[in-house]
Amino acid sequence: MKYNNVIFYNHYHNGDVHFSRQFVKDIMSKIDADKYSYAHGNHKDILKDIPLEHTILLPIMEKNRQVTIIGDDVYINTWVGQIPDYLITECTLYTNYKIYTKIYEILNIKLEDIEYYIPTIDFNKVEKNNIDNFINTNNKKILFCNGLTNSGQAINFRFNPIINALSLKYSNITFILTSLHEGRLNNSNILYTNDLIQLYPDLNEIVYLSTYCDIIVGRSSGPSSFVQVRENLYNEQKIFIDFNNKYEHVIWYGHMGEKPKNYCNFVWGGENPDENRILSVLYQEIQKINN
Repeated sequence: MKYNNVIFYNHYHNGDVHFSRQFVKDIMSKIDADKYSYAHGNHKDILKDIPLEHTILLPIMEKNRQVTIIGDDVYINTWVGQIPDYLITECTLYTNYKIYTKIYEILNIKLEDIEYYIPTIDFNKVEKNNIDNFINTNNKKILFCNGLTNSGQAINFRFNPIINALSLKYSNITFILTSLHEGRLNNSNILYTNDLIQLYPDLNEIVYLSTYCDIIVGRSSGPSSFVQVRENLYNEQKIFIDFNNKYEHVIWYGHMGEKPKNYCNFVWGGENPDENRILSVLYQEIQKINN
């Protein structure tokens, strides 16, 4: 069947939309339509590598309804929490896969194996020039996704004192920060993505940059959700360190059963850690790359 419009929608944040991208691309390849669009309240360019028109959320787009078909238009809910019982344990690819299993059944299209839906971004559609110039002149790099969380998955502790201490101890490492909300640190080995990339929004560019970073630190929100892409996850040298309220949320894919071959390393910093605990975890992991 051919539709006039296929409209994906999500009422929540950047990370929620990002984790749907591979399902969205797959559905677009399997459902014929005159027009594909995505309704969400975030910036239109967070999915700029996918040929979708950005549109607004409408009352017909119900949070807990999976698929709505009206005439030749189909509305597809991409929010991971659309079936509340599925979200009791974790917000991961496994939960998304369970949700889309039902969506694909409704749409009467084939669902691929779970690994197929690990996100990828077409880096040919991102602004790479400044990043390429930077990575060619720097060695070890640690990306701190230090912005505030929006969904309560982690405590919004202050990162600045921690990053300042680390940058003084490891003057040979470049520390890259995604947010200025705590104020600017002026240490010579601290860099802000805003200064480097000079673009808004820069989430896709941060993902490209992250593929050249040795360690990625975050709180399972915003950029630290976006950087969970195939290039990072299937890099056995990559270290992810996350401080959040639940171990399962750190490892978006790869913690149920045997660890995939050539997979990255995930470290859970614990829930509600104090500054000493955070520094201890970070010191331990940084020593692994500081040689």
